[in-house]
Amino acid sequence: MNSSLILDSLVSDFTCSIRDSLWGDIALSPQLLALTKAKAFSKLNNIRQLGPTYLVYPGAVHTRFNHSLGVYHVARQIMITLLRSKSYDFTEEGVYSFLIAALLHDLGHFPYAHSLKDIISITHEALGSRQILNDKELCSLIMAAGGTVSLVCTIIDDAEPTENPEAKVLRKLLSGALDPDKLDYLSRDAFFCGVPYGLQDVSYITSRMSITRGEPSIPAVNMSSIEHLLFSKYLMYRNVYWNRNVRCATAMIKEAVMSALKEGIITESDLFNMDDAGFARLPSLISYAPFSLIQSVNENSLLACRYEKPFGECPWHEQCLPISSRLEAERKLYERLKPRYEKLSSFEVIIDIPEPISFESNLILTGSKGQELCRFSYARGIFDTNGEKNLSRALRYVRIFTPGYVGELSVDDLRSLEWT
Repeated sequence: MNSSLILDSLVSDFTCSIRDSLWGDIALSPQLLALTKAKAFSKLNNIRQLGPTYLVYPGAVHTRFNHSLGVYHVARQIMITLLRSKSYDFTEEGVYSFLIAALLHDLGHFPYAHSLKDIISITHEALGSRQILNDKELCSLIMAAGGTVSLVCTIIDDAEPTENPEAKVLRKLLSGALDPDKLDYLSRDAFFCGVPYGLQDVSYITSRMSITRGEPSIPAVNMSSIEHLLFSKYLMYRNVYWNRNVRCATAMIKEAVMSALKEGIITESDLFNMDDAGFARLPSLISYAPFSLIQSVNENSLLACRYEKPFGECPWHEQCLPISSRLEAERKLYERLKPRYEKLSSFEVIIDIPEPISFESNLILTGSKGQELCRFSYARGIFDTNGEKNLSRALRYVRIFTPGYVGELSVDDLRSLEWT
C-alpha cells in the first residue's frame, strides 16, 4: 500500500474516539480501541504517572493509561505528517506497528519503575516486550489492529538487535529528542501539576517533522521550538520531578524496596505484578521494618533533609555513585548517629543521588531544501554540548534524609562518609 492509501486509512478508519483531558478527542480505529480494553493495558489505569508527586502537586494523579493514550495520539499526528511529506517510504505494517508500540510503550511499568531502574535487572521496555509476547490476548489484538507482534516489540525495546531498517527509523521516532513520549509527558505533567513550565506547541512541532537519512529531523528555522521543549524538560525536572520532597518520598520507597529485594522479602516478579494500590498495601501485608518507609510516604510523613549540595560540590559524590558504595556510606553515617539517637533505625538514613540527565539533543536540522545542515547540539544556543552538561549539572543535588528529630549533620558526621 502506498503512503497516500495508508494516510487515507489513518483518517477514514479511525472512527472511534476517547475523550482526553489534555488533547480532547483521541481518534482510534475500532481495533485499537479494543486494544485499550485489554486486561494488561487496563492495569495502567491503576498506576500513577508521577508516583508520589501528588504529595507536592495534588493534581498529579494522572495515570500511565492517560499518558499512553496521549503518546499514541501524538505518534499518530507525527505519522500523518511524515506520510504527507513522503520523506520515508513506510509500510502499512510499519505504520500500524508504530502506533501500537506508542500505545503499549509503557506496558512494562510497575509502581515507581523509573525510580527503581538501577536496582531492577530488566528495563521496563524489555519487560513490556516480554509481557506482549506472553499475552495471547494482546498478540491477537495487535494483529487485528494491523501490526505484527515482533515489530511492535522491536520498536518498544530498542536494546533488542534488529537488521530491519524501517524498525530502526521507527525506534528513533518513538525514543529521541522529538519523541511522542516527551511531547506528551511534559505537557500532560505540567497540565495536571498546574504549572506552566512543560506546556508545548505540539501541533506546531509535529507538523514540521521529517525523516532525513533515517532519522527524525526538523528545519533549522524552527529550532527555537526544540529549545523550548528541552528547556521545559529542564524546568520540569527542577520544579516537579526532582522537587526536594518528591526526591525524599522516592528515596524512601527505593530504600524500602532495595532492602526487601536484598533480603528476599519480595521478588522482582512481585513488583512487576503490582499496581499502586497493591504496592501501598505492602506494609499491612508483610511485617518488615523498612516497609514503614512506604507507610510513611502513604501518610505524607516524610523524612527531613539534613544535607544538600550540588553534585559537583559534594566531596564524596563520585565514590557513592555505585549502589553498594552508597549503602556502605549510609551504614557508616548511621553508626555515627546511632549513639546520639537511640531510636534511629539503619534504614532511616538515606543518601539520595539523582542519575545524570540527557537532553537528547542530537537532532538533525535541515535547510530550506530539506538537506542536512548540522546536529542540533552543534548549533549555537543553550543546548550545545557544554550548555547541556551545565544544565544537567545544575539539576543534580546530593541529599541526606533522616527523621526530623535528627539534628543538623556536623562536619565530623559528614567526614565519616569519606574513604579512600
